[in-house]
Amino acid sequence: MVSLEHYILGLIDQVIDSYQILVKLKDKPGDLEIIKKELSKINGTINIIIKKTESSKTLSKQFQDCNSRARYYLKNYYFKREIEIMAPLYGDDPNRIHNI
Repeated sequence: MVSLEHYILGLIDQVIDSYQILVKLKDKPGDLEIIKKELSKINGTINIIIKKTESSKTLSKQFQDCNSRARYYLKNYYFKREIEIMAPLYGDDPNRIHNI
């Protein structure tokens, strides 16, 4: 059986994997869809991390700090709405990712 801490570390690895996909984008057509998909995965996974760390009283301080940082991320770095608004404007721009 996997411990809760190992499970949360696995979730953090999933966030890192999605981030790596975003970092490797090269301003090609279709990248905006990849950005939306990966940001949705990141936000969903972060929500799971928050719920799991809130529900457990036995997690170390390290994971409690992770909870507060995850909440901060969701509050300040949720760009799905902005991408939806800007996508039609930058859809054919060769530097679309940098301009958004």
